[in-house]
Parts: sequence; structure tokens; C-alpha cells
Amino acid sequence: FCCRTALIPTCTSMDTVLAEVKTMNNFNTLQKYLESQKIITIDLRRITRRMDPLDKAAGAHIPQQGEIDVFVDHINDVVYKVGPSDKLPKYIIDWRVSMLAHRKGVKVALPVKKPILFEGKSIYATQHVINKHIQSPTPQSVAKVLLDLHQVEGSANIPIATSRLRDLALSVLQDNKAPSNLKSAIKLRALPLIDYVEKDMQTHNTLVHGDIHLGNILATQPHSTLIDFEDAGRGSPLWDIAVLVQSSTRFGLDNAWLDQMLNEWQKSSRVSVDNIQHYIDWRCWYGVLSMHIRVREGRGYHKELQRRMRWVENPSDKTKWNRC
Repeated sequence: FCCRTALIPTCTSMDTVLAEVKTMNNFNTLQKYLESQKIITIDLRRITRRMDPLDKAAGAHIPQQGEIDVFVDHINDVVYKVGPSDKLPKYIIDWRVSMLAHRKGVKVALPVKKPILFEGKSIYATQHVINKHIQSPTPQSVAKVLLDLHQVEGSANIPIATSRLRDLALSVLQDNKAPSNLKSAIKLRALPLIDYVEKDMQTHNTLVHGDIHLGNILATQPHSTLIDFEDAGRGSPLWDIAVLVQSSTRFGLDNAWLDQMLNEWQKSSRVSVDNIQHYIDWRCWYGVLSMHIRVREGRGYHKELQRRMRWVENPSDKTKWNRC
């Protein structure tokens, strides 16, 4: 989520924006880091926190995600992610995959420096991709950038892509307050599905993005640009297709858009889509169980969980793409 255009309200003075940024948890760490790197061309008044209406509409917690702050240097077009130390492995994966994909001709937001630990914080600098017109990329553009990515073989230092789905399933099974019908469905349907997807992922050596919703595909010209490879790895391209399908409703995409995108992707893809429903169901389970955890933690989402539970209770009642 690192490379969207930062929007500075015209009615707000730069001094006010700067004061707001300085109240963020990690600004002082970033300032010390910049000084240590002898980056003296940066005017701190031009570093703002990143705001993006498209990502915000999609449900992302921008500009701050937990302990992570995202800052944009508008002078040098650099985005800085500053987070806790345990984010470093994710940033390292992002760096490795982005560099490999770039060398193979995939259009990505290039890393500026290798992620490091600095004063107990993970810091990662990447290219700030200018994307002034907030719009959805075309189906053809998305298909092309995915094809470019999925033609790249992963290297040995890039692991198989994984998810927290098994951990989420086991957590819900241990929850005394979880509905009995949900627990039963997890045992009968979710756990065997997880076994299948994890085993199938082991048979592929393709680069996959891991979180390929439209918030991570910038509608740049002449081709779209991929950002945010923190969940990337090796595995089946169907992993990415399932994530895009399941997340598409948040961006107002319809079946016609998905049909066109998948048709374009299939024209040149070497991957069979015979078992795509397994991956889409896997992604739907991720949505159901992660939403249950959010409700359990008191973070709201009750209506959204009820909507997704209808798919659990009646999986045969599907839309064309089963976008739970």
C-alpha cells in the first residue's frame, strides 16, 4: 500500500500539515533516519502522511495501520514505511520480490533502499509512483501485469506464499462463543480445503503477489504498476486470481469486468483454471474467519459478518464468481 499519491487539502496550511505529521508515532524515528543517511535535500515541510480516498473506500486503514506509519517525500518522490521491528521480514520479502520482478520486466514501484532496523523500528523506502487520476485500471491492463508477474520463476530466497487461514480456523474452533454451525463447517469444509490449497501451492514455482486487490494495482500509463509485495511468494497464479475476485466487490467491479480480465489472462497463461473454485472458496473462508475475529475483538463488522455467514450456511447459493 506504499505508493499512492498523497493528497494535501488546499485549505490546510503546510505548517498545519507538518504539525499533524509530527504527532504521528514514527515521525521522529524517520527524521533521525534521514539525518543518519545524510539525506539533506529533504525539506521536512514536504513530508506528509499518505492519504488515498480509493484505499480508504476499500476499507484500508490509511494512513496508519496499527503501529505502521506511511510518509511521502514529495521532493524526491519517495515513500517511507516506518513500523515495528517484526515488520522487517515482510519488508525484506517486498524488497526481494520487487527487485526480481523489475529485472524480469514487470512494472513495479522500485525500492529505494533495502529495509533496515533503525532504533528498534523497521524502515523501508520505495519509489513514490505518481498516480494523479484515481481510477480503476482496465481489465486488459490488469491481465497484462499479472501475466508479466506470473511468468517469473521465484528464487530460492523467496518462500512459498502462505496465509493465516489455518491459524484463523483453529482460533475460531477454540472460541467457546463461536456458532456451532460455523465450527462444523470449518471441520467439514475449510480444513480439507486448506490442505488442498497448501499442497497445490507447493507444486508451483511462479511469483505471486499475494494481495492483488485494486488498491495495489495503480492505473499508470501506458501500463499498470504493482505495489505492496509484503505477502508475495512462490505458488499458483490462481492464488492471485482468487484474491482479486473475492476483493472486487469492494471496488464496485462487476462480473463483466472480471470476465474480461480473466479471458485476457487465460489467452496467454500456462495455468489451468480447472481448480479455480478451490482457490476462490479458500479466499472466501479467509474473509469469513478474519471477519469473525474482528467481531470477537470488538471492532464492529457485525453486519458484514452476517452477510458472509450466509455463504457458510448455504454454499450452493452462489453468484457466478461466489464473491462472498
